[in-house]
Amino acid sequence: MPCQSIPNPANDSVGSNPYASILNASVRQEFSNLIDVLVSDAGCTLPCKLFYSSAKCIDCENCISNPMIGGSSGVYQSGGPIPFGKGMTCPLCVGKGKIHVEESEELNLVVIWDSKEFVKLGLNKFDHPKVADGFAQTLCRIEWYWKIMNTEYVILNLCDECLNQKYKRITIPEPCGFCPPKYILTLWQLQ
Repeated sequence: MPCQSIPNPANDSVGSNPYASILNASVRQEFSNLIDVLVSDAGCTLPCKLFYSSAKCIDCENCISNPMIGGSSGVYQSGGPIPFGKGMTCPLCVGKGKIHVEESEELNLVVIWDSKEFVKLGLNKFDHPKVADGFAQTLCRIEWYWKIMNTEYVILNLCDECLNQKYKRITIPEPCGFCPPKYILTLWQLQ
């Protein structure tokens, strides 16, 4: 992924923080250390799977492609995962001869399920009563900003099969923490 800078709505000084005058460097460092523990893989994170949009396609492994028509020939390819009768539409590629490949990656994110516990910052100020069930907020390292931005959807908490539901990002990942910001908050909505 090309190196891109992360948009930072706040300037690089703690001057915009109303509590900056009472927070000395050691307090800010202690705060950052505590959040580092939370977002670490051994902290309060859950394994999540991010799915990225991709235009990458591969030949269908279930049928024989017909390059003349640019799709499936309607003939089952021996060893394919879903057998079908000759002349029928391939159930895997639906006659296209190609399969869209989803790129994905597992990351450990802090997931906040209870909307009353959401961290409310600039873009994520959701005091609206609609933000309740069906929403989740994540906290992670700022280095993952572009991964989160390019996510088409995410499955939060791979440990619990009952919760293997798709969430779509509805806010821009918001940098947070003392300057320079080290973390990002993102709001997601159940699909």
